[in-house]
Amino acid sequence: MLKTDSPPRLPFPRTSPLELAPLYDELRQQGPIARIRTQAGYAAWLVTDYHVAKRLFADPRLIRVHPENPAEDRKFTTSASGAHVPKDRSGEPATHAMVRRLLAPAFSAHRMQRLKSRIEELVEDCLTALTEQQRPLDLHQQFSVPLPVLVICEILGVPFDDRAHFLRWCDDIALLTDPEAGVAATDGLFGYMMDLVRRKRREPGNDVLTDLIAAQLDEGFDDSVIARTVAVLLFAGQTTTVGRIDFGTMFLLAEPDRYQRLREHPDLVPGTVEEILRMAAPSDNAIHPRHALERVQIEGATIEQGDLVIIAPAAANRDPGIFDQPNTFDPTRNPNPHIAFGHGAHYCIGANLARAELNVIFTAMPRRLPDLRLVRAIEEATLDGDRLNGGLTELLVDW
Repeated sequence: MLKTDSPPRLPFPRTSPLELAPLYDELRQQGPIARIRTQAGYAAWLVTDYHVAKRLFADPRLIRVHPENPAEDRKFTTSASGAHVPKDRSGEPATHAMVRRLLAPAFSAHRMQRLKSRIEELVEDCLTALTEQQRPLDLHQQFSVPLPVLVICEILGVPFDDRAHFLRWCDDIALLTDPEAGVAATDGLFGYMMDLVRRKRREPGNDVLTDLIAAQLDEGFDDSVIARTVAVLLFAGQTTTVGRIDFGTMFLLAEPDRYQRLREHPDLVPGTVEEILRMAAPSDNAIHPRHALERVQIEGATIEQGDLVIIAPAAANRDPGIFDQPNTFDPTRNPNPHIAFGHGAHYCIGANLARAELNVIFTAMPRRLPDLRLVRAIEEATLDGDRLNGGLTELLVDW
């Protein structure tokens, strides 16, 4: 456990966008769990050890929302984490389990396989649009951002034409530096979703929103549960995938032979995607905050009731006790038991969707853009440190 009178504060400084901050390794060497401060300035526990991360992911004594006070949720993001969660939070774990059960069919591997052809169409359309643009161009804004929005909108039943509204809200919700903007954006997105639930009830479709509305009669939950659920899926379904597209592209183009090998051997794409998921770290803040329901003692640390615990999969995914040469990008790594999507009850419901998108993208991109290259050195890439999802501000490419 870290011995210091001044715990380090997120975000930790990096030497390169593709590398984790060295401080993660230093903290892990001192112990699997350390005291730090969040970017908002509050005390927290940081978990960097792979085994401890998996144990705490699966520990029912740690929950996403604070058990009593919504304001405590904001100690991590400074924005609107606890907004529109019922004041009585005792039923939140049961509601979470119910919603996951209802969502499971829509995000299953089988469902994603059926959607693969549609995802391929969307990827091809977006790549064609790129070839018609003046170069060099910003791959981040012209490909990485719009593509996941197209995909998640189709699955959820959210009108893509409304993106000017909900993307602005999602952007402000992720702000770490403006609590008032985060709360206002959360109110805006929640109100939009409540209205969309009413519209979808009148005009059902083949989508998640319609499925959840149909389940209301049997399960007895109200519209606010649907609105919160779809808002979270919309936010997470596009922001996290954007970062993986950008960082995956940078990892592949950092050594051009990697990119060319994918063009010549598309069978290498699935393993490459898993390595991208293991190593991509768009933000030090894109991690998993939890609150302790009761005292938890683990590895010499005593986590008190109400304490904030931050599990960092990106750090756990570079644990040398699990991964040989953990800081080396190895598309042939096997096995690759990363926890990029978490573990246990909160394992990311969208994991199959993210994998499907990334596999299609990194199969099509080398074929359609074989001469793709970075315009600037990777070290010159700028990370957005003011937002929860982090990521790049731009990714200039040419071919």
